[in-house]
Amino acid sequence: MSFNGLAYQTYRPHKLNYKYFLLLFLIFLVSGTSSLVLAQDNTNLPFAPNDISCVTFQQQAPGTLVEGLGTVHPNLNISGAGTIVAIAEGVEPKLYSGPNYPGFVTNVGTAEFGGFSDVDQIHDYSFAFTPGMAVSYFSINMLDYGDFNPIGATEHNVSLVGYDANGFEVARDTLTFTSDGNMTPDDELWNTGDATTAVGNPGNYIFTVSGASMSRIELEFSTNLGVGPSDTKFGLSVLCFEPEAPPPQPPAGSMCADFNLLEPGTSAEGLGTVHPNLNISGAGNVVAIAEGQEPKLYTGPNIPGNLVNYGSGDYGGISDSEQIHDYNFSFAPGVTVDYFSINMLDFGDYNPNGATEHNASLVAYDSAGNVVATDTLSFTSDGVLVKGQGLWITGDASAAVGQPGNYYFVVAGTGIASLELQFSSNLGDGPSDTKFGFSVLCFQPEGGDPPTPPAGTSCADFNLLEPGTLAEGLGAVHPNLNISGAGTIVAIAEGVEPKLYSGPNYPGFITNVGTAEFGGFSDVAQIHDYAFSFSPGMAVSYFSINMLDYGDFNPIGATEHNVALVGYDKFGFEVARDTLSFTSDGNMTPDDELWNTGDATTAVGNPGNYIFTVSGASMSRIELEFSTNLGVGPSDTKFGFSILCFEPEAPPPQPPAGSMCADFNLLEPGTSAEGLGTVHPNLNISGAGNVVAIAEGQEPKLYTGPNIPGNLVNYGSGDYGGISDSEQIHDYNFSFAPGVTVDYFSINMLDFGDFNPNGATEHNASLVAYDSAGNVVATDTLSFTSDGVLVKGQGLWITGDASAAVGQPGNYYFVVAGTGIASLELQFSSNLGDGPSDTKFGFSVLCFQPETEKEPELDPPTAVLELLRPKTNEVGGKFLVEYACSETAPNLVSATINGYDVTSGQNVNLVVRSNESARIVNNVLIWLFAPEFSLDVTCADANGNEVSTSVVPNFGTP
Repeated sequence: MSFNGLAYQTYRPHKLNYKYFLLLFLIFLVSGTSSLVLAQDNTNLPFAPNDISCVTFQQQAPGTLVEGLGTVHPNLNISGAGTIVAIAEGVEPKLYSGPNYPGFVTNVGTAEFGGFSDVDQIHDYSFAFTPGMAVSYFSINMLDYGDFNPIGATEHNVSLVGYDANGFEVARDTLTFTSDGNMTPDDELWNTGDATTAVGNPGNYIFTVSGASMSRIELEFSTNLGVGPSDTKFGLSVLCFEPEAPPPQPPAGSMCADFNLLEPGTSAEGLGTVHPNLNISGAGNVVAIAEGQEPKLYTGPNIPGNLVNYGSGDYGGISDSEQIHDYNFSFAPGVTVDYFSINMLDFGDYNPNGATEHNASLVAYDSAGNVVATDTLSFTSDGVLVKGQGLWITGDASAAVGQPGNYYFVVAGTGIASLELQFSSNLGDGPSDTKFGFSVLCFQPEGGDPPTPPAGTSCADFNLLEPGTLAEGLGAVHPNLNISGAGTIVAIAEGVEPKLYSGPNYPGFITNVGTAEFGGFSDVAQIHDYAFSFSPGMAVSYFSINMLDYGDFNPIGATEHNVALVGYDKFGFEVARDTLSFTSDGNMTPDDELWNTGDATTAVGNPGNYIFTVSGASMSRIELEFSTNLGVGPSDTKFGFSILCFEPEAPPPQPPAGSMCADFNLLEPGTSAEGLGTVHPNLNISGAGNVVAIAEGQEPKLYTGPNIPGNLVNYGSGDYGGISDSEQIHDYNFSFAPGVTVDYFSINMLDFGDFNPNGATEHNASLVAYDSAGNVVATDTLSFTSDGVLVKGQGLWITGDASAAVGQPGNYYFVVAGTGIASLELQFSSNLGDGPSDTKFGFSVLCFQPETEKEPELDPPTAVLELLRPKTNEVGGKFLVEYACSETAPNLVSATINGYDVTSGQNVNLVVRSNESARIVNNVLIWLFAPEFSLDVTCADANGNEVSTSVVPNFGTP
């Protein structure tokens, strides 16, 4: 578009919105200038979403500040380097006028909604939102720009730019025009730059940006003469924005893949690679990607400085380095899902073959290959991509949620066993765009969630062995695992001989089904006597194993079926047990329920796909035990196992080097442990009751564990013995030899929580450390709640027992540390009052570290980088450097920013650039360009002991 030599262009698609047009018409209509006529050319009206929020500035008195969060809208924060105030049509302050002829109107065009401008005429505007909020749409009407040009500029540029939380540009709308630099009533801009002009001209231009996750919007001005507006007498009105539509939220209990577990470019394929229950495969090469890192498999936003793998964010993502884009998703053996979602990014903005019909589908199948659910994205185009229009924007990774470039596939249904992404166009199968990726993959297992192994869990890999070869012996399938048994335990693999069980139970059955990814094992001799142990000296706190295809074969006609996974400690005491029990009529036909629920294809939790799990302290041997109403042994002999995982026991807290530990085995069990030097020369134990020594397996029996038939006396007090209160008052105090203080103290409480005679529901136990003046130095508190009722084999019956894992109430280590600890006290309370809710417990492993003279503690220096003025077109600004040494370390050693010397009170410009460089004048740092910055100040005391402080700049607007 041009008018008498005036060139004007915009870079965005426009759609007519009659509601918005009517709004603008009303603004001009009520201006009081009856001679004004609004042109009916609406081609430049923006497309506005239906649920936008629009700001009215009329609630602010003209001339009052509109800056700050919530001033003009609860979710909007306006800021700038100048003084941004509300304006109203025909009212002072007069910050612009129009029409440009006698009888001009002050602040014309702001009648209906009011507006704002900058009293200081700096026109530095930034728009942000409520913390954590982002928008997908933002528009603002600029009024009266272009009809005032005191600097004589000939090239004029104004951009509305949307940035995400990382400072990356998401969207831009630019108004660009040229002029001869003069301004008289004969100039075209005298009219088209006035607020009375038609919508779309410089004097009445509506900026619009749309995109994903815009958290900051800025107006940026430049001319051929430099940065800043060519016209300083203008205003803004009709500001609207749309909060970003959130992506779909997976149901509670869903699991999400974490692609950041992998190095970018490495394969994401295989079961367990990005999640223990997820298997990704494809005909190409599915690799992990990360935002801003190679390999660059797509870019976004589509502007100069394209951003590598944009939008893959916190969880990373995947793409196909070979651009075949054949993706399949399945799950761990026995796992099916009822929900699956995945975010496709940057699809549609690349169309090398000129396709006009575009289709992408996520198809979910059950285990028999039947379609369960489908989510399809279909759209059409003219086959040509135009910069700044249509799919160039909506197909980019910066697009709003729901557009092709940022689309969430979501499927839900029963029994989803696998999923496939399918692409086609009018030109055939395959994607029309080959430069795209995926992120945020989530799914929800059904039929009972498989247990999530703790962090640090190790899993055996039976695929290390050829099917049919022995899986027995230490290190055969894992360096720390030893499998043994009375039969012949061999590795098995799905679909491969030896066939030791089959499923599903119909023609075309599958050999050893469910062992696919990690393989499995079974007993060729069908004795099924299995024991699991570990490397010498090693114990575990968690062990799980998946039993497959148990219950659909019953040659002996048993009616009661029991399988237990049992964990034992090194003394042979039972620590934990998980039992599967079920009954049947003893028959087995296709009509029987167990024909299906005993098959390996059944849902997790049924006999045919049961995951045994045991947790507890110091399990050194795990056994599988089988019985029926007919005797010992399994009722089904054609079954197998897979997915065997275990967690090496977390060690108890380690006392610092130089600590001392009490030895309660110096005393006969039942004799007093009270008094200075009784169990250690520097330790004094006292209490209101009768604190006596205890020993594991010996009387007096002051607690028992584990909580099963054959209770173990004083279980867990082990090598060092322990103490308890024979009167069950449990008032314990610890102090030290004269002149001795400590800076560390720990004690292990055993078997607390599994006895609750009074039905308490709130339970508290604290170790409190005091200095010699009675001031509290440190506290370690164990607090938990319960329903007041103990149920055998559940909850606190297990976690409150002495066999519990470290950290549970039944096996808790109190640890306190601090300076000058002179005494300690154990304090107990519940919702029923003072005193312990459980009176049958004890202690062991008491350690402490006497204090020694230490280096003086120095107060660090203070250091501040104060932002004086931010840059408007780059991330950076001018900062005031201030620092000071402390009284305890008063001598300055050094003060630098990125290694360059600075002085307190100095101004320095810091600008974010990819490559570091500095401008130094007369040995003074004036400018520093770098990816990141750190002000480092080091001070020292008179003895040369140093202490430092580091701060990084905050580039936000002050």
